[in-house]
Amino acid sequence: MSLTGVLARERLFAVLDRVSGHGDRPAPVALVHAPTGAGKTTLVSSWAARCADRAARGDRTAPLVVVIPLTERHGRPAALSEAVHDAVVAVDGSPLARLVPRPRRTAAPVSPLCLVLDNADVLAGRPAARLLATLARHPSLRLVLAGRTPQPLRPWLRARGRSHEIDVADLAFTEDEAAELLRAHGVALSPEDLAVLRHRTSGLAAGLRLAATSLTGRGAPAARPTTVA
Repeated sequence: MSLTGVLARERLFAVLDRVSGHGDRPAPVALVHAPTGAGKTTLVSSWAARCADRAARGDRTAPLVVVIPLTERHGRPAALSEAVHDAVVAVDGSPLARLVPRPRRTAAPVSPLCLVLDNADVLAGRPAARLLATLARHPSLRLVLAGRTPQPLRPWLRARGRSHEIDVADLAFTEDEAAELLRAHGVALSPEDLAVLRHRTSGLAAGLRLAATSLTGRGAPAARPTTVA
């Protein structure tokens, strides 16, 4: 489990780590898209918390991550620009240090800032897409866009090899992840019942957590297998 009490999904963290320039096949943008209840927000927020912990322990490879929960008002480019500005100020104290290009020979390297835009579905329309494209091209910024549907910018990013994706199939819990989640709730299932539960819930976070809470409510001991009714 992670510091926040959430299951640390290392295989998906590895995909997000590529955005910061580390790991296999780095790219500056990650697209996380899946229906409600699939665990998008939990994933990106727990990854951000892990990056912050790594940085606090002196890991110089840890990216600076700022999560921006978007609302309907951020559908206006001016509001989104303001939110990005505020995020940069919170990290650097001045947006100029990161957003204004410096001479290559004299500038000290600036570690990339990763902006996690959660609920990115509100960023519809061409003006928002143009702003996102500008952010995606910026050398000192990295983006993680999380929403229910793929971003309109997706074809542009894919054609240029500038993105990685996490979709509903990726977010589905593996057998080991589901078993670990249940154990954290004090529930142990037989392999057969675990397979049934994963099938019924499509392996998605909301369904698995609801089932875990229900099974825990039955008073099932952690050391004994529990039958899925």
